[in-house]
Amino acid sequence: MSEPEDLRRLAASLFVVGFPGLEAPGVTLRLVEDGVAGVIYFARNAQNAEQVARLSATLLDRARPRQLLIAADEEGGLVSRLPRGPARMPGAMALGAAGDPALARRAAAATAGQLRAVGINVDLAPVLDLGGRDSAIGTRSFAADPDAVAALGAAWIQGLQDGGVLAVAKHFPGLGTTPVDSHLARPVLAPPEVSLVPFRAAIGVGVAAVMVAHAAIPDLDPSGEPASRSRPVVEGLLRGRMGFGGLVMTDCLEMQGATADVTVSEAAVRAVAAGADLVLISHRPDLQVAAVDAVATALAEGRLSIERARAAAERVAAAVRRFGLAGRGNPDPDAAPFLLDRPSDRALAREVAERALTCVRAGALPSDGDICVVSRGVPGLAEALGVSTAAPANGQTVVVGLGRSPAPDLLQSFPGHELYVWCISPAVAAAALAAGARAVWIGYDDAPASVGVAADALWGRLSGTGRLPVSL
Repeated sequence: MSEPEDLRRLAASLFVVGFPGLEAPGVTLRLVEDGVAGVIYFARNAQNAEQVARLSATLLDRARPRQLLIAADEEGGLVSRLPRGPARMPGAMALGAAGDPALARRAAAATAGQLRAVGINVDLAPVLDLGGRDSAIGTRSFAADPDAVAALGAAWIQGLQDGGVLAVAKHFPGLGTTPVDSHLARPVLAPPEVSLVPFRAAIGVGVAAVMVAHAAIPDLDPSGEPASRSRPVVEGLLRGRMGFGGLVMTDCLEMQGATADVTVSEAAVRAVAAGADLVLISHRPDLQVAAVDAVATALAEGRLSIERARAAAERVAAAVRRFGLAGRGNPDPDAAPFLLDRPSDRALAREVAERALTCVRAGALPSDGDICVVSRGVPGLAEALGVSTAAPANGQTVVVGLGRSPAPDLLQSFPGHELYVWCISPAVAAAALAAGARAVWIGYDDAPASVGVAADALWGRLSGTGRLPVSL
């Protein structure tokens, strides 16, 4: 490995890259041909099942004879990248409210089938951060209790990986209940002992990969480096104390938590030096090319160890072998639409949504009343209820559907109206109680199955057996 082009190829093998549009642009195709380990899809890349399957086939063919990793953040619920409707699974906190690891495993197995149908072989999930009412992670977390998160997360990993898709446990060592969003700033976290409980469980069931957060943990690394580029966190804690031998992946290096103080290229070099096997750059091809070049230069100059890079590449190869990715062939675009929307998956999504439904304050809509729906962040609620969305008139009963934002001003803007609230976030439920709502329900996400269950709950056809996974 002495020729510059060989070092660049070795450097490229440490990256997962994203791109805009429904087709991969030339720069991305060249990066694939140059040897990047993988690509990542977002909703911007997905128009329908057939198109995604064809896109995957194109990229897989460009990478041959190597096996390309194709990843997506398919957490279910609010973080969902695939173009499908009623078969979309509710997310982590819905499973936390249902409280059944066996159900979580079934939901993950169904998700694996949907991902494989369009050629995705890596799921950047589950989120193993501990939940809290006001945390930045929100309903992407299973629960506040570390043992509950451990049980549900481990089951979810097993279901996904039984289905032949690599799971990525995130965001190590646990973002906890911090309100700071690492997309916008770098959180500073306390010692992570409690938040490590779910990650130990994930390692125990053989999770393929762990994603490291862009958060500083001064007790582990006084330098202030984020965990994603901290050798004490990656090699000392994750590899050493916890014995993890799988893939270590960074969160996206375009986030401010990673690069508020250095360039993306420098962050990539430091992340590899700290022990990362895969560096994620999700959006800008120019930054991806520059970062690959920077890692290649660091290898050539001896700042990065060639042995370290080779070990990372071998871990990727080992994961490919473990999950049999190389023998699969391309996805079938003609079959993909059915496989992404199977009746059995629709029924399972509905089951999860029903078992997650949480009644905070009971109350059913009057069957003979005049009802108006005001929705902010809950698409399809009025249609599911079969009522209007016009501005409420005097004396009307008002149903408010709210997403992640508490919106106290909205909740307080209906004096003289009887108020019923269905919401996604426990924080919103607390605001609804404070506003004197007649009834308050939590469904934890806006998946079509959850919105259908919301309508049944508001009309009094469901009582809600879910239990709050976080405190109000």
